[in-house]
Amino acid sequence: MSDHVTPNFTVEEFHCHSGELYPSLWIVERLRPLCLVLERLREDLGHRPISILSGYRSSSYNAAIGGAKQSQHMAGRAADITADGVEPPAVHAALLALFRSGAIEIGGLALYPGWVHVDVRPRPQSGHLCEWSGSRVGDEVA
Repeated sequence: MSDHVTPNFTVEEFHCHSGELYPSLWIVERLRPLCLVLERLREDLGHRPISILSGYRSSSYNAAIGGAKQSQHMAGRAADITADGVEPPAVHAALLALFRSGAIEIGGLALYPGWVHVDVRPRPQSGHLCEWSGSRVGDEVA
């Protein structure tokens, strides 16, 4: 049985690919805000399904795949996503527009050739959004 965090996203979608579960202590504080961002994105994209390619990563799994040493995936605050029928640059642009309009609160956003990274890390006092682009896992910034 699925454990829904929001209407369209379950905790199971964010479990580590190594088999480790998303930490239950983080669900309300970290995963729910991330899922609310994804719900808003889904709505903005005409209710197209969003796939979670990578959610939570244990430190050992993150190291094994060459992830950044301070990856937000290890903190349970990040997702690498695709949207059904929408190219990654358009998904990235939609998230950036939602952020700039104040409709969502995110801390990090990146464009990769086959996916978009979005995270809900705390932003600094300046409100700066951490943005980058990459070509592979591990290109992300802390």
